[in-house]
Amino acid sequence: MNKTKHHPVRRWYVSPADFLELRHSCALSRKACAAYLGVSPHTVRHWETGRHRVPWSAVRLLRLLCCGDLGALSDEWAGWTINRLGLHAPAGRTYRERDMRVWWQTCEQARLFREAYDRKTL
Repeated sequence: MNKTKHHPVRRWYVSPADFLELRHSCALSRKACAAYLGVSPHTVRHWETGRHRVPWSAVRLLRLLCCGDLGALSDEWAGWTINRLGLHAPAGRTYRERDMRVWWQTCEQARLFREAYDRKTL
């Protein structure tokens, strides 16, 4: 007999009022919000009136836009934020674009060195 465990499905719900407040906190008109989320203004109106349930993906994108909250995208990014100054780590360090470019170059140099070293030692 095959017994499978059924895990309860997590239910999330964003009230129409909470969604409207989030949209206003992002300083978006209904039309601008719809364009940002890739939906029609009618869809946004339906979410705000409670006619349709707000998809969690829309909430997450607005949270990212409004607060720069990367934790809204994935739990692994909890505490990380992003804004015009750069990427902010939970420990308080800010990484600017040039820092990220230097980090990428360092990683590439290390990879190339490792490949050259492996070729010579084989």
